[in-house]
Amino acid sequence: MPLTHSPKQARSKSTEERLLNALESLLEEAYFDQISIKDIAGKAGVAVGTVYRRFKDKDALLPVLYGRYEQDLQAWVDSLWSEQVLQQCSDAEARLHHLVTAHVEFYSTHRGMMRTLHLYARLGGDLADSRHGSARKSQYLALLQPVIELLPAPLSANQLRMVILVLVSSLSERLFYPDINPSRQLALSQSVLISEMTDMLAVYMGR
Repeated sequence: MPLTHSPKQARSKSTEERLLNALESLLEEAYFDQISIKDIAGKAGVAVGTVYRRFKDKDALLPVLYGRYEQDLQAWVDSLWSEQVLQQCSDAEARLHHLVTAHVEFYSTHRGMMRTLHLYARLGGDLADSRHGSARKSQYLALLQPVIELLPAPLSANQLRMVILVLVSSLSERLFYPDINPSRQLALSQSVLISEMTDMLAVYMGR
């Protein structure tokens, strides 16, 4: 059977993955503008020239890393509400608690990449195109639907937007910037954050 990819192509892909893994790891400890090509090369265990043969500068790595993040995000959305979870979480508040917990875990696991996207967008850049914006809306609806279907009354479009805004913005502030105020002064543990966020959203959603 003929090879789908040549050994050279396979090595190139492996090197690219090492560079992306290196950048993602470095982003857990530092902001993007604090990281150099030399840092990325050292973390990946390759020469600086190897990086430049594949990417013209470190900014060129971001769209590729973002594409990989998008795949991880969609896989997480698709796996969040298994039949077992739906059976175990038999009321709206239990499902909401599961949703908030899962968000905290995903944000924590992908903190470096998500913080970079968060800052990049606020400084005038945007790695996502209109297709990603549409996909994000669909993802939010898919995440919330198992909770909404057990509520005593339907949510209005504005209520749904507020639930998403409060959940995303609060978790972003607490998990991406724990050492910067207001997160530093409030000092909420993750367990308390999950519990209070669940209670607050449950009341607002009229569970």
